[in-house]
Amino acid sequence: MFHEIRMTQKTLGPEPSVNCLNVVMPNLGFQNIRFLGEHVRNMLLEYSKEQPHVFLFTEAPFPKSYVPSREAVESTLKLMQQTLAKHHPESQVVFSVNERYAAEGEDEPTIHHTGYVVSGGQVLSYSKIHLAESDVATLRANEDVMKVMHRISGWTQRGNSAKKAEADVFPSVRLETGHHVEYRVCSDASVDLSKEGESGKPRAHRIVLISGHQLDPAFSSALKERKKAVLVNDTARPRSEGRLLHLPGREHPIDLEDDQGKTGAELLDFLAKEKLRIHLLTAF
Repeated sequence: MFHEIRMTQKTLGPEPSVNCLNVVMPNLGFQNIRFLGEHVRNMLLEYSKEQPHVFLFTEAPFPKSYVPSREAVESTLKLMQQTLAKHHPESQVVFSVNERYAAEGEDEPTIHHTGYVVSGGQVLSYSKIHLAESDVATLRANEDVMKVMHRISGWTQRGNSAKKAEADVFPSVRLETGHHVEYRVCSDASVDLSKEGESGKPRAHRIVLISGHQLDPAFSSALKERKKAVLVNDTARPRSEGRLLHLPGREHPIDLEDDQGKTGAELLDFLAKEKLRIHLLTAF
């Protein structure tokens, strides 16, 4: 049975309009992906479908020992798509999950960390590139020693190949509001693709959305100079970033959870200029 989660909401940005992009950032964890899907369904009913929303969750918001099959993930994705198509046709749900399946060239199912961008019309996904300590910990908690070593080797090789490829591996969507968002999972904020476009120039018009878990602030800080802005949802504080906004040319990020103080005017000016609204959802 699904249990309702009580939350408070803090909204930053201009007054709502059809041209505004709303980014909803919950600090929630879930027992399994089915519970995540049910919570998404309830959340969608709380927000106006006249305004596009992106629901950005933290990195793999599940127990470390939870590694569902690809079939279980696809079942929830299908239900999410049906709900989005009916209630929020212009909105996206963004999250990551450690799932088990056999990729091309693999003899048996192994653990893959996949980032998803889900809408009523499509599902975009990619396999996480940068192998972080948390990924290794998940492998060790769910695989035997030999499989862990083999998976680490394969993950590293694939990551090196992706960094050299001309293709843009990160899911990106241009929304009806004109905003162009790109999605990365946690430490993939540090990945500098050799060619981000046909001209080899960074895609500076994109707003990058990051699902984090104990993300090193330096990772997303470097990325901001190649993008319009970087939004991080990482609730594993104080060892991580928290919910932050990185802006080009600004040495330190703006902490969206504080009282804004000296950064309040700068933040509100940016949000108004970019027609961006941020909703921080906090469980209590």
